Amino acid sequence: MSSTPHLSTPHLSTPGLSVEELSWGHPLPGSGWRQLFSGFSLSCPPGQFLVVIGSNGSGKSTLLKLIHLDERPSRGAVVFDERNLLKVRGGDVPRHRRAVGAVYQDHRLLMDRSIAENVALPLLLLGRPDPARVEALLDAVGLAGLGHRQPAQLSGGMARRVALARAIVM
Repeated sequence: MSSTPHLSTPHLSTPGLSVEELSWGHPLPGSGWRQLFSGFSLSCPPGQFLVVIGSNGSGKSTLLKLIHLDERPSRGAVVFDERNLLKVRGGDVPRHRRAVGAVYQDHRLLMDRSIAENVALPLLLLGRPDPARVEALLDAVGLAGLGHRQPAQLSGGMARRVALARAIVM
């Protein structure tokens, strides 16, 4: 069985997060059950940045999916910005997801848009375009002057930095 992810919290302005007595598992192909979390708890106060580190299969991505509401716990609570995520339903799910910056392993970039358009997408969906902020974030992640490029023209590391800029643009 894999180990629990290691967590650290360097300082950055963020909402608070707590996970209380979380349990989550999934069925295995054929038969059986894999319990990934059982009674798992953590606390990250407001104003802290949470880093999740662990071996393959330890639950890092699943924890993020639970916070992002891509998955639901079988037991326990996930509280983000003083809101119990078990109570977030319907139209509140996309609103919650906009408050959570997520960088996926596959980057999830839109291949028919420039990298600047990919970064700007969350702002455009909210009706708050801000080209100066997009350009500043591209500069901050080391991609200044490359906003016109298409995702297919990027290295894997560059694509990850575009995804990071998009996650924090709000």
